[in-house]
This record gives sequence, structure tokens and C-alpha cells, in this order.
Amino acid sequence: MMMMSDNKYIYKYKGKSYEIMCNDEGEWSEQRKEQILNDFKHCEKIGEWITINNRMTNGIKWGWLKEVV
Repeated sequence: MMMMSDNKYIYKYKGKSYEIMCNDEGEWSEQRKEQILNDFKHCEKIGEWITINNRMTNGIKWGWLKEVV
């Protein structure tokens, strides 16, 4: 599941919410966040759960994804 609210891109997975972060300049930041959400949605659609888990692990590790409490 995914959503965008207040210019925040939130991805919901396994009962938790994660914010997609991006520090690109201007509109590139928004486009990147939207692309990441689309990637997650596509992976859900085709059942690529391992890919989702790997991307989430790396996103948290590298700072472009954080859990929203």
C-alpha cells in the first residue's frame, strides 16, 4: 500500500509506515519519490516480496527510507 500526503511519500508494509526521503534538487526529488512508490507498487503487483524487503533494508541503511512512528 502507498500514499502521498502533505508532500510526504509514505509506503505501508506489514503494518508499518515508511517515509521515502530524497534530497535531489527541486522537482527531481518529487519525481524520485514517486518513482520509488511506483516501484514498490509494481513489486507488490507481481509478488516480488524479496525485492521489496531488499529495497527496504537498503533504503533504511542508506537513509532514503525511514520508519514513521
